[in-house]
Amino acid sequence: MAWFAHLEPAVARIGGAKGWSHDVHDSVTLTLEGVVATHEAGTPDSASRVALLADGCKRNVTRTIELLAELGRLDDDRADPLDQWLERNLACLPAGIQTDVADWMDVLRNGGPRRRPKAEPT
Repeated sequence: MAWFAHLEPAVARIGGAKGWSHDVHDSVTLTLEGVVATHEAGTPDSASRVALLADGCKRNVTRTIELLAELGRLDDDRADPLDQWLERNLACLPAGIQTDVADWMDVLRNGGPRRRPKAEPT
């Protein structure tokens, strides 16, 4: 629980800087209690595990993941939402079109000989 004692001031500091309400502060603290209770010492927390543990009332997955990332304690192992969306929406198309769209999206995302990669936040 020494790790949790380190997190409590970080919640107050980072939450205060980001303008979190008292309710958000409390829900992040409650979520962190669950994360810490099942945490394996010396390893970063995976975002998917935080999401599983934080499922429930008075929990805040988004802000908890944001906090752990800012503290350098997060392994973001979640699948890319755009990849998931493409997979779902291209599944009904013929294989040739799927390949062309996937190649086009790769160029849009990662750049190519005549195009720069998309900006990270987009």
